[in-house]
Amino acid sequence: MRKTCLLTFLLAILFGTACSFGPSPTPTSVPMPSPTPARPATPPATATPSPTVVPAAVVTATPLPSPTPLPPIQIRQYRPGVLLHPLAAAAVGDAVYAIESGKLKVLDLRSSVDPRIIAPADNTVEGYPIQDLASLAYAVQKKALYLLDRSGAVYGWDLAGRWWLDRKPGGNSDYSQEYPVDLASDGQAVYLLDTNNGRIWKRSGDEWVQLITSSQLEGGIRLAVAGDLFILVGERPSRPARLLRLRSGNLTEVKVGGGLDEPSLLATAGNGSLLLVDQRFRRLRLVDGNTGETRRIATGSAADILALTGGEVTVLLGSDWLVSIDGLLPDQLAIHPVSPSAQVLSPNNPAVLSNLPKLHMPIAGAHLPGIDRSLPGSPRPYRFGIHEGIDLYSSTVGATVVRGTAVLAAGDGVVTRADLDYVETTPAQMDQYLKECLDKRLTPPAIQDKLGGRQVWIDHGNGVSTRYLHLSGIASGIKVGSTVKAGDVIAYAGNSGTPEAADGSSADVHLHFEVRIGSGYLGQWIAPIETRRLLADVFDTP
Repeated sequence: MRKTCLLTFLLAILFGTACSFGPSPTPTSVPMPSPTPARPATPPATATPSPTVVPAAVVTATPLPSPTPLPPIQIRQYRPGVLLHPLAAAAVGDAVYAIESGKLKVLDLRSSVDPRIIAPADNTVEGYPIQDLASLAYAVQKKALYLLDRSGAVYGWDLAGRWWLDRKPGGNSDYSQEYPVDLASDGQAVYLLDTNNGRIWKRSGDEWVQLITSSQLEGGIRLAVAGDLFILVGERPSRPARLLRLRSGNLTEVKVGGGLDEPSLLATAGNGSLLLVDQRFRRLRLVDGNTGETRRIATGSAADILALTGGEVTVLLGSDWLVSIDGLLPDQLAIHPVSPSAQVLSPNNPAVLSNLPKLHMPIAGAHLPGIDRSLPGSPRPYRFGIHEGIDLYSSTVGATVVRGTAVLAAGDGVVTRADLDYVETTPAQMDQYLKECLDKRLTPPAIQDKLGGRQVWIDHGNGVSTRYLHLSGIASGIKVGSTVKAGDVIAYAGNSGTPEAADGSSADVHLHFEVRIGSGYLGQWIAPIETRRLLADVFDTP
């Protein structure tokens, strides 16, 4: 049967009217509270910095906005698995550009055809491979999308199909501690949020310049421009979530009516207002950017709103669905459950993520690191790569992690790898590994494995496994095929595989720990704040 017919959205949007979806769903329109204003024409483009022309591998052309008005409200349902977990979106005319599964995809507001992928030839721009796109922003006056990937690079793509590298990983310099997480645009300028350093960058002319650095911005998750620049900061055990406003160089907190309950998304709604999604992905609200006054739009929904974009057209995206609202938002818009996407074993499938098994922290007494850069999905500019696990250091997890600290099995399972005969990397080998990363501007899988040092892997069943890296030794009796129970000592912490170990140093001792889903890692193709919350749920720890 086709996905429970989305009785879901239409029940809510039509306020109780039943519906059904056939093979080719047609948009359903609802009278809006007031007439839909005409959308202005796209402003002419301004000069862009001599981009390199790179042929698109899949699609480059973008349909021009049609003169025929869109229905006030319409719903699109896609084939299971083609839009598993959208991360960010931007509406341009009748097209919606979305980041999903690390790729740029374009959806047509006038049809339910499958999303199409937009990518440069060989997925490479000016010698830099695009590595898992994470955010985007559309600069109207430049007619260009700016795209952030997980390595920290920013790419440009304009509506003529040209690609260029706009900002190198690490910010064109050795900012090795950066963790850029989001982009926003006021139509001309583009802003970038670095959550690790509490810093906002602005693309001014052809250069990226620091706009502000503040500890208040550490842990920031989303940016939006509504006259002022707004920053959504995620919750931490030591402080609640906050909405900040940057005006004339000063940061102030906007007290949101009704508070913030695990907020996830923020977008411009026009007229100084913001669209805000909290209760993870369940509640959509319209917030006055000046006063914080809130008008509830949707609450009690069981369908996750995973990405949204506001402005002339408000677009809500979920797992294999899209709702567009052309004009004023209705006073009430509840979204009801849909059946989950196809059970694809993917690290960004909501149906998989909602059913992860409970696991135990692999270091006794440890909690999650307080900084997102120590979690999966963060950039590693020194090797042009992406971090795929949790780094547990004594200084960040509230427990002792020194050479020889016992490493515990996170759950019941079977050992599938145990490096009993590991030999440490030499300085010359380490130099060669890092040189290859530099030459290729990514970390090849074979080298990434070498940099993990001595390892133990455990299969927990149902596609979930865990990996333990940089070990100094493996516990007696642990070998491939061994059955272990949660909490069993399987190995001992160390620094194997690190540059320090290659140089004979005892520095940089820590445990790198991964939760794997199929061939991917927990944290891949989802937002950092979602990764943190899922890990907290799985390990029952803050």
